[in-house]
Amino acid sequence: MICLYCAGWLRQQENQQLGVPQDLARTFPRRLQELLGYSVYRGLYGHVDNRDPIELLGQPGRGKMVWQASEQVAQRREAQAEQMWSRESYHSRSGE
Repeated sequence: MICLYCAGWLRQQENQQLGVPQDLARTFPRRLQELLGYSVYRGLYGHVDNRDPIELLGQPGRGKMVWQASEQVAQRREAQAEQMWSRESYHSRSGE
């Protein structure tokens, strides 16, 4: 087996995920699994169907994908806007 390392945001030319059977990859330490391509860089690069590929080996994913964090921020802002609107509506009805 030949393992070449590159920056996390680059992907290897040869897909090691296909070159090493999943049953064998499951026996490797997590770091080696990640070096084989079963990882996501900064929640953006390397995902498979919007999920961390390490989950294909039965390992828990790390952190959230960028779009999941963005969705949470949008939901939080929407809730804050709703609260502000509710307060303003209450104040206008109560004559304040």
